[in-house]
Amino acid sequence: METKRIGNKIAEARKQRSISDSNLNLCRFQTTDLIRNSFKNSLLIEAEFPKSTIKGCDFKAADLTKVFFNLSSFLKNTITKVVWNNTIFKDTQLKDVVFDGIIENCHFEKCAFKGVKFQNATIVNTFFKYNKNLNRVQFIDCKVDSLTYAFLKNGKADLTDVSLITK
Repeated sequence: METKRIGNKIAEARKQRSISDSNLNLCRFQTTDLIRNSFKNSLLIEAEFPKSTIKGCDFKAADLTKVFFNLSSFLKNTITKVVWNNTIFKDTQLKDVVFDGIIENCHFEKCAFKGVKFQNATIVNTFFKYNKNLNRVQFIDCKVDSLTYAFLKNGKADLTDVSLITK
C-alpha cells in the first residue's frame, strides 16, 4: 500500500517536476534521470540512487541521511542546508556543486570531482578514498577533524583554507 502511494506521488511529481516537502524515505531511484526536480524540505532518509543522473535539482534543506549514490552523476544541484549524515557517494561523478553546513560520517569513494566546493562546512569523520581530482576540490573556510584531514591530505587536497577541529 505504501509503495503504491509513493509511486503515484512520484509519477505525479514528474509531471510537475516537484517532490518538495515529501517523505521519500527508503525510496530507490534506480537508473533514473532526475532533471530540474525540486526536493526542497524532503525526507530522503536511506534512499538509494544507483545508476542515476541527478542534474539541476533543488535539494535545499532536504534530509539526505544514509542516502546511497552509486554509479551515478550528481551535477549542478542546489544543496544548501542539506542534512548530510552517513551519506555515501560511491563511483559517482560530482560536478558544479557546493557543499555547506555539517557533513558528518559521510563517505566519498572512487568519485570524480569537477567544479566542487566545500564552503563554510564542518566535515567530521568523513572518508575520502580513491577519488579522482580531489586536488581540484576547493575547501573554503572549512573545519575538519583529524581523521578527515588525514584522508584529504592523503588524497592531495588543497588544505590551505582548512582548519583542524581541536577538542
